[in-house]
Amino acid sequence: MSKTIISVILAVCVGAALFFWFTKPEPTPGERLSEAVATAGDALQDAGEAISDSAAESAEQITSDVQAAAADIAEDVTAQATAFSNEAARIIAAWDETDILSADGYSHDNAVKAIKTSTLDDETKDQILALLQQIKDAPETLEQKAAEIREILTK
Repeated sequence: MSKTIISVILAVCVGAALFFWFTKPEPTPGERLSEAVATAGDALQDAGEAISDSAAESAEQITSDVQAAAADIAEDVTAQATAFSNEAARIIAAWDETDILSADGYSHDNAVKAIKTSTLDDETKDQILALLQQIKDAPETLEQKAAEIREILTK
């Protein structure tokens, strides 16, 4: 009976953590990693409380389950952060090669197309597309807005 209750508590804790994790807005890769570590810490703390209330034989299984879930979350966050960094580096390299964000070679349509077809998250795409629109509306802000775009992509 106590194993069932502890398993349910653990499942609810992990489920709540996963629900929270997957329904919030897209954070930066650094924030993702920090949040994954915090979520894993919270899950471990919850598991620790459940372990203290349970029998000794179920303690090892609960700890193992929580550690596995925390490891999976951390792995997912790391993979997402790596994918973002790789895509951002690819975009910057392509733009540097073609001078899309320079005064001489600026191409609004090509820059927009590159962002829209990228695998960046929607929030980042929206931020960059807004900056590109500002450049189109006020070409004299090209240098400043290009620096802001690079900053977004190198976070």
